[in-house]
Amino acid sequence: MAENPRNLLSAENSLRASKSRAPVAPRIVDRALMAVAAAALLTLPMSAFAKDESHKREEETHKAHADAHMHQAHVDEHADRAHVDEHIHRAHVDEHQDRVHVEQHIERAHADEHRDRVHVEQHIQRAHADQHLDRVRADDRRDAGASRAHGHQQVWADAAGHRPANWTGVRSYWRTDYSGWDHTAVWWGSPGWWRGNSLFVGYSGFRAGYYFAPGYGYYSVPREYWGLRWGVGAVLPPAFWRYHVASYASFGLPPPPYGCGWVWVNGGLALVDLTDGYILDIRYGLW
Repeated sequence: MAENPRNLLSAENSLRASKSRAPVAPRIVDRALMAVAAAALLTLPMSAFAKDESHKREEETHKAHADAHMHQAHVDEHADRAHVDEHIHRAHVDEHQDRVHVEQHIERAHADEHRDRVHVEQHIQRAHADQHLDRVRADDRRDAGASRAHGHQQVWADAAGHRPANWTGVRSYWRTDYSGWDHTAVWWGSPGWWRGNSLFVGYSGFRAGYYFAPGYGYYSVPREYWGLRWGVGAVLPPAFWRYHVASYASFGLPPPPYGCGWVWVNGGLALVDLTDGYILDIRYGLW
């Protein structure tokens, strides 16, 4: 049990009083007083300063623990974020690979489709060419009689409707024998003859990189043929033979020689030998 400070002071005062009353040696009295004071100090409670220091140490310990815990939490969060980023990256890589595979599959499908379309178009073109040649042969057989009636069978066809042996040499006589043949054509003296004609549906004038053929519409041509104009004696490429005049009589055209045909080309009309593309005659600016 701690002593009351007031009692200690009373004891000290009593000692001082007894000192004044009894003749005790001064050193003995001082030592007694010092011992009493030391005992009192030992029994005093902990000072406020000691308590503050203890609280500070405890707070520093708690703060160190909190900092360590927060640091570990940050480390764990960083590791989790790295795992998530890695997972997302793998997902993106897989998605990219899947997209590449799909695009490759689509490209192969398009290539196969294009190849099939080319084969079909080639087959159709061959069928059209055969059909056109059959029609030309039939027209030639029918027109051979008309040619013989006009006295030209010895030049344009023999009695059986075949070409003469010297056909290559005599085909240049067409322009002489049929000079002015276009005077009977529908466009002679009628510049706007084509307006309202059903064969010109969709026609809107000149279009770069394209030709227009009545009844066929616009069709693209290679760049080397843009604006090209053929003349008599030139060779028309086979790609243009398919755009033939379906019914030359309806346009007021004379019957073509055996094995020849009227062909629409670059806004004009050409009489072409369908065996080699030789142009016997040609007209431009018809519409």
